[in-house]
Amino acid sequence: MRHVPINPYEELKKRCTVSITPTGLKGLDALCAKLQICRSEFLEQLGRGLISLDSRHLLNLEETLD
Repeated sequence: MRHVPINPYEELKKRCTVSITPTGLKGLDALCAKLQICRSEFLEQLGRGLISLDSRHLLNLEETLD
């Protein structure tokens, strides 16, 4: 049963590589911590349109990074 999806999307996930600066990674991790999800799930939901970003959220994130 190795190729059975274990996520709510009923699709197999595919590995990919993302390059990001240390500052960007810190911001991504802060966002994920606020949402209580992992990086992979954040990108999944962002890509599916389940999460949207607007400047109000980004301003709140900047406070977290300081």
